[in-house]
Amino acid sequence: MTLTFPCEFGQPLALKLGERFGPRIEADCIHFLNGAPIDWRITPDEWRPGIRSGVGKYIATIHDLQRPVIGGTRGICVADAVLETYGIGMATVILNLRPGTFPETGHCG
Repeated sequence: MTLTFPCEFGQPLALKLGERFGPRIEADCIHFLNGAPIDWRITPDEWRPGIRSGVGKYIATIHDLQRPVIGGTRGICVADAVLETYGIGMATVILNLRPGTFPETGHCG
């Protein structure tokens, strides 16, 4: 499932996905469309790099949020997460939810 949010850089964006999908909701990928922050993080996760000056023409706006665990991968828990960005401007944030972590798939317990 893919969700979109308007985002103004420098303003925290409370995702509040636990209210809608439950406490086990995870994200696989985040994409900044029509703009990119200088730095960003999904609290309480560690900082993940965004766009930096001097990178050249390569602008990565799609970020993989999966991390390896024994026997596969898992996403970042986003039930009560807040997206923090640094920069000036606005963008659309596209968040891909990890299959099997929200009730619509029928795989949650």
